Amino acid sequence: MPGFTDRAGLPAPDPHRKVQVRCTLLEARIKAVLVIDEARVSAWLPRGQISIEEGGGSDGAMRSGQQLRITLPAWLAEREQLTVTVGDGQGRLF
Repeated sequence: MPGFTDRAGLPAPDPHRKVQVRCTLLEARIKAVLVIDEARVSAWLPRGQISIEEGGGSDGAMRSGQQLRITLPAWLAEREQLTVTVGDGQGRLF
């Protein structure tokens, strides 16, 4: 008899689901960037796992204090406790 803890009917989380985070660049290194989100949570994000959609000057360089929009796997955002940006077309949730 299934109980409340029976999770057999729940779908597995999608490891490929992507989310967006709006943040400010604190430091850029070759393999990672240090950012802080709107909730003041900072995290090092590996460049191989993220896509930076905004930022960079006319010479393409990223500078401390720049506002960025980063796309990353949902599991990484959750692990680092970053605040996810509401996607286009989602409207107000509350």
